[in-house]
Amino acid sequence: MAVKTKSTNRKPKGDKTPGVYMLINGQVIDSAFKEEKTKRGFPTSLEIVRVQSGKRKLEIYKGTATTKFKKNQFVELKCRIHKIKSGNRVSTKYILT
Repeated sequence: MAVKTKSTNRKPKGDKTPGVYMLINGQVIDSAFKEEKTKRGFPTSLEIVRVQSGKRKLEIYKGTATTKFKKNQFVELKCRIHKIKSGNRVSTKYILT
């Protein structure tokens, strides 16, 4: 029976969450709650931050982040891009990490 040896020169794993990330620079328009429906159709309110990034206005879901944002604050946010398909449409949602 072969004995397995433990490698002593292992690299640290770090943050390896799969997904596509995007860095968003812009100015906070406001913080609000948005009404969304769950998979089973029940309404739930999720906290969002509206950001003016260039000419685009983006709604970024806060997720589990506890950061507070003020109106007209300049921010640099790292967000996970989540594409949702419904029929032949694809909507993009940004989730703060």
